[in-house]
Amino acid sequence: MAYLVSQMRKNQSTTYMSTVSVSPSTITSPNTFGGSETFTDFALSGSFESGKVYYLRFQIHQIPKYFYSGSKTAA
Repeated sequence: MAYLVSQMRKNQSTTYMSTVSVSPSTITSPNTFGGSETFTDFALSGSFESGKVYYLRFQIHQIPKYFYSGSKTAA
């Protein structure tokens, strides 16, 4: 997977980081490796326009150890 890293700059004449309403959804994708299976992938549905650039700003939070198991001791 490739990432393009660059700097976002605020332009005084345009709106900076305008909000787009999105909702989580799924999309079915064909198997590109030649199999007959399909994959269900996570997707964001929203009013996106072709040819327009969008940036995602997100955070990843750490889940504390044993948060879901309820156990405070190692197995």
